[in-house]
Amino acid sequence: MQGDADARLNIRAHTSLELESMELDLAALSALLNAVADTGSLQGGAERTGRSYRGAWGRIKEAETVLGCQLVEKTKGHGSQLTAAGRGLAALVDKIETRVQGLIQRELADLDRELRECLRLREPRLRIACSHDLVMQQCISEGRLPFLDARFMGSPKAVTALREGRAELAGFHVPDGLPMELFVKRSLDGDPPLYLRPLLRREQGLVVARGNPLGIRGIHDLARQSVRFINRQRGSGTRVWFDYLLREHGISPSSIRGYPVEEFTHFAVVAAVAAGAVDVAFALKATAIALGLDFVSLGFETYYLCAPREAFADPRCAELMAHVQDGLLSQPGYARPTTDELVRTVA
Repeated sequence: MQGDADARLNIRAHTSLELESMELDLAALSALLNAVADTGSLQGGAERTGRSYRGAWGRIKEAETVLGCQLVEKTKGHGSQLTAAGRGLAALVDKIETRVQGLIQRELADLDRELRECLRLREPRLRIACSHDLVMQQCISEGRLPFLDARFMGSPKAVTALREGRAELAGFHVPDGLPMELFVKRSLDGDPPLYLRPLLRREQGLVVARGNPLGIRGIHDLARQSVRFINRQRGSGTRVWFDYLLREHGISPSSIRGYPVEEFTHFAVVAAVAAGAVDVAFALKATAIALGLDFVSLGFETYYLCAPREAFADPRCAELMAHVQDGLLSQPGYARPTTDELVRTVA
């Protein structure tokens, strides 16, 4: 909401009286009667309420006809004054509006918050191109990030989307001890310079059936012909890490049964294990626990937010980080980062 800091919801009470087919605006009448009482004349009351003398007199006579009593008494040479009925009516209307306004004010804080949230949905949302993450997806699904437009994709594509102006933030993950360039290649280079802020840490490894019936202990076991594997899609950070582990252990992808079979999310590959369609997947520990499966840890990684420096000054970015990091508490295999320092990507 533009000017959100200065915006204020205002609800005013307005009192009217309905008699058969007629409606008498008591709020406007009371304002006129009070003005007559204050100025001591009908002319003064008309001027104070922005009416002509004839208009003010016509409103009072109409009200007197509807109510069946005299409200204003004109005295030659001494102006005008309210009758007892006029004073009583003006006081009663003031009392009604004061009480109703008090009730409104007590409810206004919640109503104001709800209105701001409603209007906020019309604003351009904060766009993030990022590698898939369970906690972020859960926050979005639960409506805790209504300002966020998230597009899940591989890490290099996420940074490219940021560079090309299709997102204000990018998100990607890098395993402990491995070079960042392995995961986002040269897409971090360029102008303006990009900065990183650690968002979370998470544990990845091999997800297997409950009880680990095939006795899988490490990456080398995937080359056994009896083991059926399901892969993440090419370009995803998890796939890059998995392929790196294969090279590190001297394992040929062709020796792994099911290596060409790909899915696009952690839950998709783990669901295949849970269904018995495959024996093992490389995925987050949280997905294994959620589906009651066993897990063989292969290491931790840090998930980063990436953007030009000014993007991190956006309060929505801070809100995104706060909600996601609060969500880590309920997920196994997740932890807060060891630092929240903003770091330049290229020295």
